[in-house]
Amino acid sequence: MVICYDRTWLFLDKKCFVMNLLVKGYYGYKNFGDELILLALLWWIDENFGSYQIFISAGDEKWLEKRIVNHKRYYPAGMLEKITVLPKSDKIQLAKEALGMGEDWDFVVLWGGQVVDEDRKFPHDGWNIPMLYRKYLNEWKVALIWGIGTENKDGTALLHKILLDRSKIILLRDKFSEGLAEKYLNEEKKEKKLQTVGDLSLPILENFKNQMIVSYEKSQRDPYVLINVSPEVDFDASVRKIKLFLSRFPQCQPVFFAAHAVDDMKYFSRLQELFPSLELFDWTQAGVEKTLNLFYFAEAGIWQRLHFLYILKFLGKEYEVLKMTHKIQVNLLDID
Repeated sequence: MVICYDRTWLFLDKKCFVMNLLVKGYYGYKNFGDELILLALLWWIDENFGSYQIFISAGDEKWLEKRIVNHKRYYPAGMLEKITVLPKSDKIQLAKEALGMGEDWDFVVLWGGQVVDEDRKFPHDGWNIPMLYRKYLNEWKVALIWGIGTENKDGTALLHKILLDRSKIILLRDKFSEGLAEKYLNEEKKEKKLQTVGDLSLPILENFKNQMIVSYEKSQRDPYVLINVSPEVDFDASVRKIKLFLSRFPQCQPVFFAAHAVDDMKYFSRLQELFPSLELFDWTQAGVEKTLNLFYFAEAGIWQRLHFLYILKFLGKEYEVLKMTHKIQVNLLDID
């Protein structure tokens, strides 16, 4: 799999020495969407930095180390030896970082679905970023990647202003985030460091789709639809929606995709009691391409998590949303 990104970040001032990059935002909790994003992010780093070493902070470092090794064929040549997975910082390490006494990184890459998210509690709503990475923000050594949340709470606008003004790179995935960012950046700064590229995984999805079109590969199984339930939705309400959804596809096998291999898996046995023919697809044992194949040949899907709705819509599949959120709405809209 070869992924190509448009080389637009010439202002990174690529240097001949090895840059130590901290990648913060992947928590390693067995979420396929996060792993797909991380793969895309590593390709982006390879395209835009010269010599580098990547240090990825993960909540479950053993899981991520295993996944990286198992999927090394998907990464740029030679990248595997440049990646070190770090355990999640404990309280002492966080205190050192806040005091500017932590590791000395050359650049910090901060990414996530919503880097600033008012739905999370303080300081994880985004205020932990200036608290922990004030040094790097002051030196313009931060890349802020992905979504920007709403500004309904007092103080969020100030946080946006701080982060957007002090980040050297701002890479956004949706027009809503772009609109917010433009409020705090003058024309010179917008031209220099702001770009809206859509979902970072788009090059991976486009490459995969093109390969499938060229190969004329056919599905090796009977027609099926995909189902997902997560803790973010009411289970009983989701079951009612799933029943109506399946009634429209009576000839299709329902397949459960535990987008989060821990949180979502808790619902599989309960759903199987209600839908005895329900199968489980275990993406943790499959490669990226085999998992994307599952989406490519599906007739339709009913989901909650963003990236699985995003993949279905990108591939032109029929889909239903169990619970519409601001993040899902603005990102699905941008595919149009």
